Amino acid sequence: MLSGAHPMEVFDMARARSSALRSLSVVLALACGACGGDDDVNEGDHDASTAIDAGHDAALAIEEDAGEIEIDAAVEAIDAGTDASIAGDVQVATAADLARESADDYATNTYGLITGATLGRWVRDWSAARPAAITGDLVVLQIVPTGATSRVHVSPVSTGVRVYDVPQASLLEERDSGLSSIEAEIPRGESTDAFLQRYRIDPRRDLVVWVFEQLPGTTGAAVQQLGRGWLWLAYWGAEPEHLAVLNGSLDWNGANEGLPVAEIAAATPPGDGATRVSDLRRDHTTLVVHVGELIPIVRDADPAYRVVDARGGAEALGLPKATNSGRRDCASYTGSGTTARCSPLFEGRIRGAHTVPWTQLLTSADDGLRFLPKSQLRAIFDARAATAPGLTYIHYCRTNVRSMVTGLASILVLGLPTRWYDASFIEWSHLAHGPTAATQLLPADSPWRTDLPALTEHNLATGYTPGGSTSDPAITPGEWVAGPRYNADDDISPTRPVIRPEATSSAGTIETDRAYLRAR
Repeated sequence: MLSGAHPMEVFDMARARSSALRSLSVVLALACGACGGDDDVNEGDHDASTAIDAGHDAALAIEEDAGEIEIDAAVEAIDAGTDASIAGDVQVATAADLARESADDYATNTYGLITGATLGRWVRDWSAARPAAITGDLVVLQIVPTGATSRVHVSPVSTGVRVYDVPQASLLEERDSGLSSIEAEIPRGESTDAFLQRYRIDPRRDLVVWVFEQLPGTTGAAVQQLGRGWLWLAYWGAEPEHLAVLNGSLDWNGANEGLPVAEIAAATPPGDGATRVSDLRRDHTTLVVHVGELIPIVRDADPAYRVVDARGGAEALGLPKATNSGRRDCASYTGSGTTARCSPLFEGRIRGAHTVPWTQLLTSADDGLRFLPKSQLRAIFDARAATAPGLTYIHYCRTNVRSMVTGLASILVLGLPTRWYDASFIEWSHLAHGPTAATQLLPADSPWRTDLPALTEHNLATGYTPGGSTSDPAITPGEWVAGPRYNADDDISPTRPVIRPEATSSAGTIETDRAYLRAR
């Protein structure tokens, strides 16, 4: 037991110890043999400080006992999925285990990023065209934005093909990490079970394809939501071979790839499924990084990781009043012009992050909002993210929505070990003890502070008007300097988000999920 240790010190020691434990787990697994197996609009204007049911506070993974922190509990909170192992009969995956490199020609993919021609072949004759790894149905899930009504769907379809609408709002759920409850993230296990049963999906047998329709005003935000759908089911144990996203809109693929679509209503979900995530016996929670794990990775410039910032323009440069906190009650807010947003405590980017603006990875709306060819994506990542063998890539943006585009390109096209910081910069930018009362949510000596020169940096760019367009072409990048750029008090909401300075873990959500998927 460690008395008086800061949580980050415990995390460091736990990471070192867990390396040895993981080596042992590999030996045991081998011995076991046959054991079981750019716009704020693009992300939605989520309220950055929604209160969460206090009942989830009990899900802390590191327990404090009279001021002492158990090192063994800390080990559990440190990315249990860093190396493949067998945890009882639950198979624990690494980020590398879950990466799948696409073929150069997307038309030959049978999972991951697929074309309309491939989906069309399946829906016309599923029994004959079904991939060898799939023994169940083809389930096409069409994401419908809040307030919208879908017009066209995949149709006609053969036996074994089912098409449903999925409300976009169901892809996210407010969670509590133990440290914070700021932004909506991957839905909890109970919600995922209800989803699988509503749509009668069995990820062990079925192939799930996420699609979107190009409604009036549809932007690349639709592709972000495909990513949220893919991550949701993958995180809860669906194998990559049972998940796919359609490259481009239904409309474009209908006009250019021969995908059969028609103005017909989606089927009513049957609501008679029985599958639960605990049936899958897979732990893919390594796909998500919590801030307690990320802080030492950034602070120590861990050479095993590359952090990717999917934002662009003023946000990625850390310019004043560039980030939207989702609030509208700051003193400067008027709702128009340069006073149309409230901002978090500080601006910047995670120290050492590589900026890969998500919009650069997609074609225009006229061209279906498709991912660029693999060779072009590779060139962008090589140039902007300095890709290298053996690295794991951690993606983030403001709320891990835009970073779904960079992350999908990374994990499904380039085959790079990929993880996401789900709470993203909206959490990071509130973990501060700044120069004014408005910028202080943590004590000066808090181990959770991210407003430190070792963890955050900002750019001395010129040509930007605070609160203006984050993609203003007049912005000229300058020198990067260590440390955050604090926002003015009048631009910060007086409504405090849920941050618990006394927290000993930020892994509460992940540990709760790991326990849930192991339940019988």
